[in-house]
Amino acid sequence: MTETKRTFGQFLAHCRVQKGLTQKQLADLLYVGESAVSKWEKDKRRPDLDLVSSLAEILSVTETELIRASVDKTRLKDKSQARRYRVIANAYTIAHLVAFVVTILTCLIVNLVVSKTLDWFFIVLASLLCYACFYVPLLIKKYDLPAWVKKNNVLIAMGPFIVLILVLLVVIDLYDANAFGWSVKVGFPIVAFWSAVILGTVAIMQYVKVSWHIKVAILISTWLAMINIFNPFLNLIGINDKWEILVMLPIIVVGLISIIVLMALLFIKNKKEKKQ
Repeated sequence: MTETKRTFGQFLAHCRVQKGLTQKQLADLLYVGESAVSKWEKDKRRPDLDLVSSLAEILSVTETELIRASVDKTRLKDKSQARRYRVIANAYTIAHLVAFVVTILTCLIVNLVVSKTLDWFFIVLASLLCYACFYVPLLIKKYDLPAWVKKNNVLIAMGPFIVLILVLLVVIDLYDANAFGWSVKVGFPIVAFWSAVILGTVAIMQYVKVSWHIKVAILISTWLAMINIFNPFLNLIGINDKWEILVMLPIIVVGLISIIVLMALLFIKNKKEKKQ
């Protein structure tokens, strides 16, 4: 969609005035005489082709718009929406960062005032660092990094997340000094087991070149198999029957939610591919 068609000279004069330039100032920027600009605006002559790029840049229009003597409103709308999105995204990121810092400082001060030392603060810190790992894929996508890093951003982000989960378990374990040791004996094996399942799920999503129907079938079969295997796995590492349900329920819920989300994503991706 474009503006009402004008002559090249009218469009050039309009854009020049919008930029707050006189004919002489525009001529000086292009290293041409003022009379040349005057002739362009009176439609007596056209600028040389080698000046079109510089002229478009000075007037903040595209070369196509300059040649057609009209502003592409669709481009301007897209540009405005992109700018608005960047402002919102930056504000969202800053708000999260401020909330993150404020939470850490608040917990630090409260822990020191109440306990006269730092103990449970480290549990909060480790938890917040785990949460921060969810930003890793966004940061990888935002910055100029090697192509292989961008392609495997989710798998790369899983690395520090898993490590910090293990650190969190150890910190919680240390807080309860009377029962220290369960993080290594119980926590680490469980985290390792489900980390392997989740990494396998991501790998199937990203690298297996089959239709989305087959991918969903593979994922559902994998998660059902792992849920059935997990029960004897708990017995193997010494978790008694009383704790099995408590451990299994959140994992089953997370598994079902993950499958539903994955199915939805695959379905949407398939619809987009068909449209293309």
